[in-house]
Amino acid sequence: MIILKTLNKVILLFLLLILLTGCKENEYDESRVKEKLSKELEYMEEKTINMLNSLNNISLENYEVTEKEIEIEKENNKEEKVGITQIKEKSVLENDRNSIDWENIKNDIELVDSAWNICLTDLLSLDVNEELLSNFSDKLNSTIIAIKDEDKELSLYNLSNIYSLLVELFKFSLLNINEIKIKEAKAYLIEGYIIVEKNKWEEIDYKLANAEKKAEEVFKNEEYINKNNNKIKDIQASIGELKKSLIFHDIDLFYFHYEKVLKKINKL
Repeated sequence: MIILKTLNKVILLFLLLILLTGCKENEYDESRVKEKLSKELEYMEEKTINMLNSLNNISLENYEVTEKEIEIEKENNKEEKVGITQIKEKSVLENDRNSIDWENIKNDIELVDSAWNICLTDLLSLDVNEELLSNFSDKLNSTIIAIKDEDKELSLYNLSNIYSLLVELFKFSLLNINEIKIKEAKAYLIEGYIIVEKNKWEEIDYKLANAEKKAEEVFKNEEYINKNNNKIKDIQASIGELKKSLIFHDIDLFYFHYEKVLKKINKL
């Protein structure tokens, strides 16, 4: 009897050891999946922002690289064409908003679609709400069609929806609550950006007010603020300047300040 009890205890301990080890492995796997998910979503976010900006020929780079051919005179009075590369500073106020690089945007949306197929597997393994995933897939398909048709207005609208859904998906990654709030602020900024050419200035002001509130909520976390205090203040100040510019009802002025806000957010 004593031997039997001892044997039962050994078996029980062995089973507990297996269960505990299994739990640890599952926890480790989930953490690894979330880390991978964070990188996948960040890639999709970057491409989405690039497409949104490209639809108005806006770039967050401070310069552009162009190539052109010049003729040089060689020996025996012969001329030869030579390609040269030029780097010049970019100006938002000089942008031609009607000059849209649709080829590059089409390439980017295909990359986002490929990334989504990979990301979807990780999201399903984390038991993310299937309605949210289905909604994202539907919006992505709508965006692909709009971009294929080179419909600027519909592309802006759908890409804005995609970005808002990406923010929701980020909540299942390793990002902390403050990082999520900053992305929520960016989502409101984008919602204002996509309607500026419709001259809906009051609605834009409302969107920017919500962006400000999200940025203010970050100040409730002392640890995060201690690390990013000046950067958060810069973001708030930039959003404030963007809001002030609305009284002029000038689209180019909006884009000028909008670009500044995005650059400051990207520094976080």
